[in-house]
Amino acid sequence: MSFVLGSEVAAPNGVGRRRSPHGLPARLLVGTIQILYGDDPSLGRLNALERVATAPEQARERLACVLAPLTSGSPRLGRRVAALLRESREERASGERRLSILYDFIRRRPGPESLLGHWLLPRLLALACRQLSWLLCLIHPSLSYRLSAELRDRAEGDYLRRASLDRRERDPASAPDLFERFALESRAQKRRSLARTRGPLEAGAAAPS
Repeated sequence: MSFVLGSEVAAPNGVGRRRSPHGLPARLLVGTIQILYGDDPSLGRLNALERVATAPEQARERLACVLAPLTSGSPRLGRRVAALLRESREERASGERRLSILYDFIRRRPGPESLLGHWLLPRLLALACRQLSWLLCLIHPSLSYRLSAELRDRAEGDYLRRASLDRRERDPASAPDLFERFALESRAQKRRSLARTRGPLEAGAAAPS
């Protein structure tokens, strides 16, 4: 199974790219975020989207931990599961680092911090996404990677929109370069997920960056 996202065309800086329609799971998750946080790339929306996009990586890390003890009789399979575990941990750690920075931005901005919008709702959405990723892995592992790619595709676009907005407003407290870096990281993770749509164990350890 192979999937192609349409986010690699259009403006060189990524703003205004025509993004291809995503699958139903990604549309439901992103649609819920849009209902709760609106369409503007606010810090609350970015925080929720990053937490949801990190959830499939957490689910695959847990899956690899479950599979690892079962591969003792097959060294080749064991190496592939170990590669899956290592990759999932790296992807999850990258997402959690971005979440930490985003949450620091939220805490430092003027106005009260919303326990519901900035803490509880993003975690509930991520929990639903993790359970969904587990189900997709049981159906076919490539479906979980497709969900990751589609969520990272959306995160890439939102980070670029936020960077563009910050540059226009020229707020001294803004960080457009940081959001552009987050967009590049999301793009790299998206491409690695697309490379895994053949299946996490069949794809081996190599992936494009």
